[in-house]
Amino acid sequence: MKDAEFSVNETTYNGNRVAFGDYGASNPAHARQIVNAYPPGNRVTVYYKPGDPETCLLEPGLKIQSGFLAGFGLIFFIIGLVMAIVLPKAMNKNS
Repeated sequence: MKDAEFSVNETTYNGNRVAFGDYGASNPAHARQIVNAYPPGNRVTVYYKPGDPETCLLEPGLKIQSGFLAGFGLIFFIIGLVMAIVLPKAMNKNS
């Protein structure tokens, strides 16, 4: 995505982030959807961090995709925890 230009207090900044947690895939339909939402030349609201306008984006909040890795990690952690508790008890019963 091409950098977008915006001004804060008469200082010009550039940004290219649409949202935090959005995936960067090679899926052209996903990229086309984003590009179509922000046609060139249209005015859009840019959200930026107060005191640091270089940290900016167009869609505040987290995308659902950002939770997938954490979700998978939690699932594997729970499975490992259950195995760490259940397996020793099962092995003691067999002894």
